[in-house]
Amino acid sequence: MGDPALRQQPREGVTALLAAVNDLTKWAVSAAVFAVLLVRRDTAVAWCVLGSIIASFINKALKYIINEQRPANARKADPGMPSSHANSLAFLGAYTALALAQGAASPTSPAGLGAAGVLALSLFLTWLRVRLGYHTTPQVVVGYGLGAATAAAWHWAATHHVLEALQQRPELRAAVYGCTGLAVALFAVRNVLAWFKEKEHDKKGAKAA
Repeated sequence: MGDPALRQQPREGVTALLAAVNDLTKWAVSAAVFAVLLVRRDTAVAWCVLGSIIASFINKALKYIINEQRPANARKADPGMPSSHANSLAFLGAYTALALAQGAASPTSPAGLGAAGVLALSLFLTWLRVRLGYHTTPQVVVGYGLGAATAAAWHWAATHHVLEALQQRPELRAAVYGCTGLAVALFAVRNVLAWFKEKEHDKKGAKAA
């Protein structure tokens, strides 16, 4: 049968690896989004980033309105329904997939495979929130569904109305860029404050243990 302690070690190693991936996700995704925004510097990317941040703030407000607790022993103490990580991952994943699929010649083309890969990655990173005990399954399902639905509506507005209007009216482009810059700044401040709060919560938990 083998030593139970030896069997436990690989499982603990996998959990530690998944936890490290999860901890890096927020910063890696944010860095990637901002890098694309700075490199591309076009209205399509600015519109996507603005939508993702607006969706994030709406999701955060819903969390405190619903005020549903996270699973027992979860690392964070704030409400968990709907999951903010799932919401953001779904918005960015769905919006990027829709943009790639729009120019894909077929599902097996590079753009089509890229769209499928982006969605698969967003689903995997969302699953980590349940696997590591940060959220219940309903919390991530609602968060992901809300984020994907918002992304679909935001992308539809872009392709049918917004981008064309932005091309024709410089003052609207300036307004979108300004709103995006302000949203990015507010998002960064909120994340840094949340990070400090999370670290303080971890320290209190360590002392209590």
